[in-house]
Amino acid sequence: MLHLQDPPLIPPWTSRSIKYLTNEFEKEDPLNYIKFNHLMVTEYKEHLKVYTDGSKNNEGLDPSQSMFEPELVAIMKAGSYLMSISSEKNKILICSDSKSAIEALQSPKQTSREITTTQLVMDELATSTNTSVTIMWVPGHKNIRGNEEADIAAKKAIVAGLPINGTTPKIIGTIENMMKKIKIERLSEWRDKNGTWWANNKTNIQFERGLYEKLNREESSIMFRLRSNHAGTQAYKAKFLGESENCVKCGKIETIHHILIECQNYRTERKEIIEFLNNINKPLSATVLLRDIKDDKLAVEAVKLMTKFLKKIGRATAV
Repeated sequence: MLHLQDPPLIPPWTSRSIKYLTNEFEKEDPLNYIKFNHLMVTEYKEHLKVYTDGSKNNEGLDPSQSMFEPELVAIMKAGSYLMSISSEKNKILICSDSKSAIEALQSPKQTSREITTTQLVMDELATSTNTSVTIMWVPGHKNIRGNEEADIAAKKAIVAGLPINGTTPKIIGTIENMMKKIKIERLSEWRDKNGTWWANNKTNIQFERGLYEKLNREESSIMFRLRSNHAGTQAYKAKFLGESENCVKCGKIETIHHILIECQNYRTERKEIIEFLNNINKPLSATVLLRDIKDDKLAVEAVKLMTKFLKKIGRATAV
């Protein structure tokens, strides 16, 4: 069954200078302190370094909230603060002792408001300041100075009863207003020159959903593999398995187009496909069969003919 969902707020084709690191240290390695200090004076010597930590108590956040949610808020507020200050450095390193928070940010799935908000803030930080941003997991309670100071500050804030959405020094405007601005800007990217694919293909996506609903499981599987070019053609095997790319029947390069349209060894089995394309005045092309037929009934007929053809030549399970 196919499931449709809204597109992510940050267009996936847009390159952002954000790096997520979660495997630089082993949690119980006694040498973590030394490794960290070495990284800070070598690889991250020129970075502006920020340490974050989140904390909660039974009277603060909702008890149902996981610990990584305040950690996300801490990272988000760090990004907001960094956008409000001026720095000569064009590289930023944000250190957090919450591996789960960083992994959530790295995931394309947007499962909570905190994750989406923090992703947007990091995206805006990298974009608006033209800065390379790295978010790195560091093990907690390992005498890493910045991390220890952030932990103490977070606990003091809890004891003092400071609200989690309190004012951060030098932030211009509120985070909520900034988030509204970012959201509007990012959504507009889906409609500009980079985002026209979604806008122009919304109708096509609805058509595709209807098409697959009319196919049985075998037909859907074959159609998907042919369209995604994950079929077991010799050209595919040559690329990933190092085998010959030549057709075992005729010696030419075996692509999906070659099997469906070209190979003369299958001309008898292919007769119905050729007649079908001629009857609808379409060129003899695998692309036409797989993508360019927009009539519901004809598109379904094309898939069924391809499935029948592949069964005849013994390739239904090989593609």
